[in-house]
Amino acid sequence: MRDRVALVIAVHCAALLPGCMVMTPSPAVEAAQLLGSAVVNLAAVTPAGAKDAIVHPHEPLQRICIELNPAVALADFVPAVQSELREHGIDSRLYDTGMQPADCPAVLHYTAFLDWDRRALDQQYSMYMSYASLTLRSYSGTVLASASYEVGPVGLDKWSSTRSKLSATVRALLGAD
Repeated sequence: MRDRVALVIAVHCAALLPGCMVMTPSPAVEAAQLLGSAVVNLAAVTPAGAKDAIVHPHEPLQRICIELNPAVALADFVPAVQSELREHGIDSRLYDTGMQPADCPAVLHYTAFLDWDRRALDQQYSMYMSYASLTLRSYSGTVLASASYEVGPVGLDKWSSTRSKLSATVRALLGAD
């Protein structure tokens, strides 16, 4: 009877509170839940690393030309790649397909796939980059390196910035990993 009264009082008190928190009686369980929450939050902002990276021996590059791919409808893709190249001391310039400058020691070709999903607590669909592939070729067409990015298996990194998604891929492409 006393347990029933305590339960009724607890339910009424909880109904009067603007918010409530359910606690487990075990501190170990609370710690495990807190750690799990921290891991999920970290994974949500940490993109997956580069995949399928292949780097053939070649001279260090000081300049790369990037062939514009109009099929990639992501406005910050090329600026993200150029920023990452600059981080590694490599200048880059963009050119249209079929207009490759003769003074380019290496050419970067890229593709990316976009998907749509809703963010948590949002009714609007938003676009995000789910896959990207970078291939670095010599002026003559020989493949120097290639690497790709793909959203992690759980998809928690899909809302990360394009640059953070491409960072590890560009590093792998340059053999910096």
